[in-house]
Amino acid sequence: MRSALGIKIAGVASLTFMGAPDLAVNAVILEAKEMRALGVVAHDVRVQLSPQVNPPQNDPRLAGQASIARVELGSAFGSLHDVRFVCPQATLTEPQWGCAEAQITARGSPIGDLAMHCDLKWNSGSALLTLAADTQKFAGGTLSFHARSDPRGWSLSGHSNQSTIAGLRSQTTAWFTLPAGIATSGNAELTFAASGVKSADHASVQLQLTRFNFGNDEATIVGENISAVLQLGLQRADNGYDISSKVTSANGQALVAGVLLDMKANALDLEAHGRWQDQSVTMPDIRLSQKNLTRVVGDAVLRPAGPTYVRSAKLVIEELSFPAAYNTFLQNALAAGDFGALTTTGHGHGQVLLADDNVVSADVALDGIDIKEQKGKFSIQSLHGQLHWLPGDGPPPAASVLEWQSGSAYGLSGGAAKFEFMLRGREFALRRPARVPIFDGALRVDTFAARELTTPQVTMQFSGEIEPISMPKLSKAFGWPELEGQLAGRIPRVDYRDKLLTFTGDVDARVFNGRVTGSNLRLKDPLGPWPRLFADVRARDLDMGLVTQTFSIGSITGKLEADILGLELFNWSPVAFDAALRTPTSDRGTHRISAKAVGSLSNLGGGGGGVGRALQSGAFKLFDEYDYARIGLRCKLANEVCLMSGLKPAGVGYYILQGKGLPHVDIIGNAGRVNWPQLVSQIGSQMRGAGQITVR
Repeated sequence: MRSALGIKIAGVASLTFMGAPDLAVNAVILEAKEMRALGVVAHDVRVQLSPQVNPPQNDPRLAGQASIARVELGSAFGSLHDVRFVCPQATLTEPQWGCAEAQITARGSPIGDLAMHCDLKWNSGSALLTLAADTQKFAGGTLSFHARSDPRGWSLSGHSNQSTIAGLRSQTTAWFTLPAGIATSGNAELTFAASGVKSADHASVQLQLTRFNFGNDEATIVGENISAVLQLGLQRADNGYDISSKVTSANGQALVAGVLLDMKANALDLEAHGRWQDQSVTMPDIRLSQKNLTRVVGDAVLRPAGPTYVRSAKLVIEELSFPAAYNTFLQNALAAGDFGALTTTGHGHGQVLLADDNVVSADVALDGIDIKEQKGKFSIQSLHGQLHWLPGDGPPPAASVLEWQSGSAYGLSGGAAKFEFMLRGREFALRRPARVPIFDGALRVDTFAARELTTPQVTMQFSGEIEPISMPKLSKAFGWPELEGQLAGRIPRVDYRDKLLTFTGDVDARVFNGRVTGSNLRLKDPLGPWPRLFADVRARDLDMGLVTQTFSIGSITGKLEADILGLELFNWSPVAFDAALRTPTSDRGTHRISAKAVGSLSNLGGGGGGVGRALQSGAFKLFDEYDYARIGLRCKLANEVCLMSGLKPAGVGYYILQGKGLPHVDIIGNAGRVNWPQLVSQIGSQMRGAGQITVR
């Protein structure tokens, strides 16, 4: 019927416009209420043919124009409105007729208003329709495409030039949208093709992105200077489509959910093949690789239009390589603390299962991982392990295990250790006590549990015991003067909540043949860059001989007790405390002090010069040691100023040492306010045997 209509129009046009003497018709007009072809429906069609104005001599030509009120293209492409077709030079030579350099305009297409030049050809004998179009504005650039239709089917192909990603995003909202609040920029090149009979039997799309940038206001999703190629192919098979897709990228970086992808360092190659049928996409073959980082294979069932996107998925991690794995998955999340700059080596593998958009199990094996903090703060050698995770509302997972051959932390070093624990939901729980060697002793961990991991609401509980560790080894590790004795004691329950670590009970240690007890211990923001420690520390029955033997201040015998109350450390430096050191009233032992120690205490109290001269004159110069009754000194620190006092007032000063017997030596201090940073510096020099303490 449509071929006969074309012949009739062509014949009438020939009689009318090519010299029929008895006809005086200026135009031929065809009107139709509705026309259908290949699933496309056109409403209110009007076609007009008229003689071309001033045609070449002996070569009469026709001009044509058409208007269509609405064209229905199907659910995937919507409708066009106010379609206008203007043909300055029509061809009406049966069976070929058409138009070169035609102009088409329309409103309401999925890519915006249409305005293009095209070449339209129609063969009434074979019913072959071809359309070649270009200069259509598209996504900030132009779009050219070619369409073909005959009784055997149709085809469509096209290519965009100089398009922008922002423009492409705005003109493809009918098929694809990004979450609100994500800004984009960059360039895009789109190539597409489709063919079929009644509907699409084959389709392919390739999108090439260059200098692609994206991000949200919170900077939790960021991409910079990305180059990538995205390919998608569809092929009808039975009642669905076979799907093939591929994504490659070798330039740029992206940060999403704390994961940093560096495509320049770890080129990305993702391929997936499957079937789209009954509103479900089944992909039995997924392959992902990133150079020097990971290799993953798997399968998935997706529901693009369902309440959840991932119905099920299984991803097998065949290879996970360090250091790239640390740089990609961990470094950004740990950047604020001491774990933000690690050197790592080793490998891993594992498996992840998903259902209804949620991870339902994860298993990871670690093999020969070496970790070293770049400033030497800690290290682990030859770490091996099996990590097994299940959701919190499911059955208990298999036991997870981490073990290593040796390790160090903040100057402490030790041998092999093994932890067996459970990972469930956001919970961690030690399954059995563990022992971490430290020098010649160890930290024994009796209980360790955590909840709400990876959230600001994380809580932790811990208890354990310190098996005796030699103080000389600890002193060397921490850069202290060499202290005698051992560090040992029970660590009571420790709780972590709202970035605050609190100790329920006291922490005890044995040192200098005495006992040191810490109470009211609190550590704020222990994993942050500026930790704050609060505590009350009490020392009892310390052997002054061992204490003064350690520090270069002279020799003192007897017992010493100390109270350091209201202690506050900011980034491990004291900013406040009320400290008092004194001879216990119960000490009935020998109390002797050397001349050097007398001078050191005198300097600390602010009157060192006079005492030193006195000890070198008269009968005093004959003695190296003196008896004393009591020693006492107090410092109350606030705002970098230490308010000094002693055993009791002594005129305008205070007693630091009360002598006993003959020759009788009293040490009286007169420094009331002391600059704390200066005092700390001088004490450090004195302890190292260099210089002397002079308080002004």
